[in-house]
Amino acid sequence: MRLLLLLSIVSLLTAMSSPAIEFTGPSEWLLVNTNAVKSWQASQKQGELMVLKGVVADKTKREVRLLAEAVGHAVGTTAEFLLVAPASDRAYEAAAVTVADPADIVKAMEFIGVQRGNCVDSYQFRFWAYGERCQIFSRRLDVAGAQEHLISSLLADSQPDDSLLVSGFVFTGGKWRMEGGEPICLTSIEPPCSVVSLYNQSSTLFDLPQQSGQSEVYGRLTLAQKLPYGTLLEVILRPVSSEPMVLPVEVTAALGDDNALRLLTRNLAHQIERNESMESAMAWMRAQGESGKDLFVTLQFDPGLSVRQARDVARLFSILDGNGIKLYGKGKQSLYYRALLPQESWRKHEDRNPQPFEVHLTRDAADKLQKKLVFIEEDWSGEGLDPKLIPKEYSFELWSELDPLVVRAGGKDNKVTVVFFFVPADLKLADFMPAVDAVSKRLPLVHVFVNE
Repeated sequence: MRLLLLLSIVSLLTAMSSPAIEFTGPSEWLLVNTNAVKSWQASQKQGELMVLKGVVADKTKREVRLLAEAVGHAVGTTAEFLLVAPASDRAYEAAAVTVADPADIVKAMEFIGVQRGNCVDSYQFRFWAYGERCQIFSRRLDVAGAQEHLISSLLADSQPDDSLLVSGFVFTGGKWRMEGGEPICLTSIEPPCSVVSLYNQSSTLFDLPQQSGQSEVYGRLTLAQKLPYGTLLEVILRPVSSEPMVLPVEVTAALGDDNALRLLTRNLAHQIERNESMESAMAWMRAQGESGKDLFVTLQFDPGLSVRQARDVARLFSILDGNGIKLYGKGKQSLYYRALLPQESWRKHEDRNPQPFEVHLTRDAADKLQKKLVFIEEDWSGEGLDPKLIPKEYSFELWSELDPLVVRAGGKDNKVTVVFFFVPADLKLADFMPAVDAVSKRLPLVHVFVNE
């Protein structure tokens, strides 16, 4: 108790001696409570601990505690981050700044047995934050006897009936890469240096479990309390479950011996495979979700499926996405499921901007597959606000001709990365995927229109 009182006095005196700074744009953050941080650090001696600067991991309690300083924003200020790291320049968008380095926070979480997950990554078709769920609490160290509260109580959600703040946060572990044989935490050094983000951010340590794009949720979360500039907080991170709840699953849709659709389900956590009917596989996944497991499903399509069959499977899983399972990434040599579900209005040239490349596959009278690339040239020389669209067609025979033809038609400086395929409904994926692979590096965003 005496130590807590001392910390409170030191923190208060330090804050009083530091003039408040108004953060309205990118700016460097300087530690306010230097002495109080040292006192807190020196007090961390009991239990099975990992003690790093500004962060302590307790394996016995299975919790991580870290220090943060309030930025001092007024009530109603839009928040894009709950916590950012010391090297961040985004204090103007955050509730508080941590004393601890993100790399050390990750080490602390791993010390108590929580594996890091993955951040969202649109290039990898990962649109859900992946990782174990945690609850985050905070308490003021400048107030003697202050109790801990959910850190989300610092915020107000303008949509309380469907709040973003009721399900905890996902421990993604941030963004890392190898340099000189050593792992480097990029979240520590590359803005925004997010520790706890309030939208799906591609390098944050903790993210929202919902799909929450930055532009979609901007302005929705605002500060509900004013904490004075430099207020020292102890933030507590606790895993929701004592055992891993993330369950990565690989699901391959294929035809059985009776030509009925079946699902080959591979439980990546336990290396268990199941080959069963669609109905049985769905029942198993539903049971896993009801037991509390967080299913991240990578859906892939057997090459023996027709494009129509693959599309029908994609439609079913699109209904389930976010309703018991989370579709995550795409399989090797397979399509991302949404590639098979484009908007039909996109068939019209005037309803698209920019214009994608088009590949049309049809069959002639002898059932031979005819291949044609279409490039839509935009002519802006006329009057009006819209260009004149001029389709130019290029026939070809071999898939190996397609990528060079794309360069020839669009020019080597063309920035378009989207390709539309128009294919017969009964065409096998095995006869179509070589076209996707041929242009995958240049045109990675694929949409497939099924011609019935």
